[in-house]
Amino acid sequence: MATSLTGEFDHALDAAGRVAIPARLRDAFKGEVKLVRLFEPCVNIFTEEGWQHFEQRLQNLDTFRTGARALGRQLWARALTAEPDRQGRVVIPQRLREAASLEVNQPITVLGVNDHLELWNPNLWAQEQARWETQLSELAEQLSG
Repeated sequence: MATSLTGEFDHALDAAGRVAIPARLRDAFKGEVKLVRLFEPCVNIFTEEGWQHFEQRLQNLDTFRTGARALGRQLWARALTAEPDRQGRVVIPQRLREAASLEVNQPITVLGVNDHLELWNPNLWAQEQARWETQLSELAEQLSG
């Protein structure tokens, strides 16, 4: 991906369960996108290129290992294809909204996370931030080498 998706945006799901992709990130989401709940209680919206990269990592797992098969099965089964409408809105299916505690006509937090977006319930996002806030420098040190 040429440009990294970044930023935190306050949006809402409309009555039809749609969310508008932030205007300054919209160009990255032309054509089909993938919607999936991964590990945290949020909805991930991948660009086509971002999904290809993620899918390649899944395909590289050792399928002779039970955990690798289970992980691949769960993540591929959860993935849905969507296409933004002319206004840059994407419908978030009910089961994904429920998994992420997102409700129509309620605020959501949209995060740009490199090659995808994450849609969070604002309360859950605040809890996630609080959980990691004091540990970020330790986490960076652990992951650096």
